Amino acid sequence: MVIGNRDVLGFNAGVITYHVSHRTATFLARVLTVEYHTVEPDSSVHSRSLVALWPPSDQYSIALALQNYRDAGEAFYEVPQGWWNSYDDPMAQPAGDEADFETASASDVRLRIHLAGPSKWERNWAEWLRLEEEVWVEAARLARDNGVEGTGIELMPNREKASKVGEEWWKDPRNGIDDMVFNGI
Repeated sequence: MVIGNRDVLGFNAGVITYHVSHRTATFLARVLTVEYHTVEPDSSVHSRSLVALWPPSDQYSIALALQNYRDAGEAFYEVPQGWWNSYDDPMAQPAGDEADFETASASDVRLRIHLAGPSKWERNWAEWLRLEEEVWVEAARLARDNGVEGTGIELMPNREKASKVGEEWWKDPRNGIDDMVFNGI
């Protein structure tokens, strides 16, 4: 099983999960040995620019293998983008009790924020780090107050709610790559 997602440009292999199995090992071997296609240079493309195509990106290799090997494509599950590859700014999102997780859908849950492109250097990192520290301090407090060893992150209120959303989504997952957009491949 391969679990991945897409962003505004289509398939995105930036965060992808593989179930450890013989089938997955075979798929990854195919990714490493996939035949790459390049265009012949013409008058509008300088031949030195083709050097940049080699080696191809991991995203290109994975996408090509998913498309070329039916068993791999059938074992692919696309999760909502926000789970692993959200572009949303968490500073603009309601936090804690202000967030309405009781009515949240799978696409509303944000588990990982992807800071893509040059705009990541324009952000106020001190504020982001302060917010991250608040989460860890609250988690440690919950662990201490409940006599639990460890970080306490599993005791955070939004974790259980996000787990419920995930469980609901996995009751009827849709596999395959039929609806996936593979740009530039």
